[in-house]
Amino acid sequence: MWTKLLNVFGSWTCSFSFPAAIDLLQRGKVDLKSLITHRYAFDDSDKAFADASAYADNRIKTVVTIP
Repeated sequence: MWTKLLNVFGSWTCSFSFPAAIDLLQRGKVDLKSLITHRYAFDDSDKAFADASAYADNRIKTVVTIP
């Protein structure tokens, strides 16, 4: 008899690019702030998740600010 059967899925895509990416960040070669395209207040988090899930408005990164 099987109980509490669990399937776990993961991804290992681009795992070898992390050291190079971290190096670029440390040397100031990448501006991460420019990737944040949409900001929401915590009270608007429902809208933030709905909008982010729609992938609209040339969205790159959505940030929800907690007071």
